[in-house]
Amino acid sequence: MVMAFHYLGSTKTGFLFIDQGYLGVSFFFLLSGFILAHVYGAAGLKESDACRRYAVARLARIYPDYALALLISFPIVLWRMMKTGVTGNDVVALVTAPLALQSWYWGSACVINCPGWTISDEFFFYACFPFLLAPVLGRPLLWGLLAAVLAVTSTAAAVVLAANINGPDLEQLGAFGTRFPPFRLAEFIAGMALNGWWRRRWEPVAMPILLTWIVAAVAVLSMVAELVPQPVLTDGAAAVLWVPVILVAAQARTGPLCWRPCVFLGNLSYAFYLLIGPAGVWVGAADKYVLRGVLGTHGWLLAMVGVTVTLVCAAILYLFFEQPMRRRILAFAVTKSADKTPEALRAA
Repeated sequence: MVMAFHYLGSTKTGFLFIDQGYLGVSFFFLLSGFILAHVYGAAGLKESDACRRYAVARLARIYPDYALALLISFPIVLWRMMKTGVTGNDVVALVTAPLALQSWYWGSACVINCPGWTISDEFFFYACFPFLLAPVLGRPLLWGLLAAVLAVTSTAAAVVLAANINGPDLEQLGAFGTRFPPFRLAEFIAGMALNGWWRRRWEPVAMPILLTWIVAAVAVLSMVAELVPQPVLTDGAAAVLWVPVILVAAQARTGPLCWRPCVFLGNLSYAFYLLIGPAGVWVGAADKYVLRGVLGTHGWLLAMVGVTVTLVCAAILYLFFEQPMRRRILAFAVTKSADKTPEALRAA
């Protein structure tokens, strides 16, 4: 969805999953809360050692690909700055993006590898997670309701922000309401609450109910997507679609989602997502300067080539960088934690 939106979203195809492909980010945030609650729900994170292991595991999983994607994107940013000059937003992004803090400032979220702004939000969610885990899983229905209230509040704040701003950076400041980490926290909490509720059920939710729910949600969102401000959809409302999708996947024990090729594609999805931005720019540049714009005249063809290139690059990144770096970071942390000196703990 995100890839299709980047390539085709400006053409207004009439399909929800392309024109509003940014709703895939809501799925990402909900699923993140669901999976982390599933993984850590039984053991909990009450002890400091458990929290430290959790933090190292998250860093090893997320940061190497994120940092490499920033490096790949930097020549693109440098080329733009050489052509148009350096702005204040550029300077802020160069400082905040390596620290995954770019979403906290309205002008820096999309300067370097735009999809990476979601990782800035994710790091905020990860910091909140140890404090939320026990309360949310202890009373999932209550916290699901609180997440809904937070989503409504965040949406209202984002809409007001977008409607009462002026200046040359109007579009960027309006988009800030859909990227500011506290505004997206409701989706992460909702994913955690969904996992807590699902784990307490005696039996799976009936598949016909979930499929009917999905179809109805797609129909409703398709009708209202062009009529409401974007923050209404991105800051919580999209959960009406993604909740049943997550439950369908969580209950699957056989079928396509369990096939090894599909599991491998799932493993590639994080690297694929981070490479959407730089790969799209490089493919577009190759089309412009090498192919004389042949692909650009056919949007779907350009998108297909972009998907193929991004998928191949994601596979290479996953196999030869992401996995080795993850193992090295975890091994380093385990080795250092065996030595109880303060220096070793700080290094870990």
